Amino acid sequence: MLITIPGSTEKISLKRQVTNMLTFLGRLIEIIVTNAVALLTFYFIYQYGVSIAPELENYYQIPLFINIVFLIYQDIKILRGK
Repeated sequence: MLITIPGSTEKISLKRQVTNMLTFLGRLIEIIVTNAVALLTFYFIYQYGVSIAPELENYYQIPLFINIVFLIYQDIKILRGK
């Protein structure tokens, strides 16, 4: 069974369309898991650092910003297929 994609003249099989959807869902799950692990790691390292030097509590914004920018970069690479 061939399906025409709206806005395109290309016809793809239903099997290929399902495979593409599963690949996309797999990439979304990969993004969610890697972002959660990275942010939790940042949080635990931050808590450990604050327990050693309490004055570090005021200086988390810059490392957090760098971490988020890097995660966005990685997310784009994952969505493009690495």
